[in-house]
Amino acid sequence: MNTIHNFSASLIQRTKQAGRYSTSGIYTSTVNSFFRFIGHRSITFADLTPSLIKQYEDRLLGEGRRHNTISTYMRMLFHLSPSCRTRHSIHTQYRRFVRLCIHWL
Repeated sequence: MNTIHNFSASLIQRTKQAGRYSTSGIYTSTVNSFFRFIGHRSITFADLTPSLIKQYEDRLLGEGRRHNTISTYMRMLFHLSPSCRTRHSIHTQYRRFVRLCIHWL
């Protein structure tokens, strides 16, 4: 099973190879922040729940992150999901994740 971490590392590498350094930097910051939050444990997109996303948002707010930063991190997590869906056929998890993040778009 492909974890979020494995998939995002691959996506970041492909983004760098395409010369999209700014985008890869934002992906990297987002992934690093999210994995610090979950304690660097291995999770899949199916493990993302509304509760987990809300806890992550609350943690970011508690750290003093601004809404712009939180919105950017949520968008980057969202953008990981469609790529994963097309490569790994997890349409159900993608749709659930879209519902979790749609208010950030």
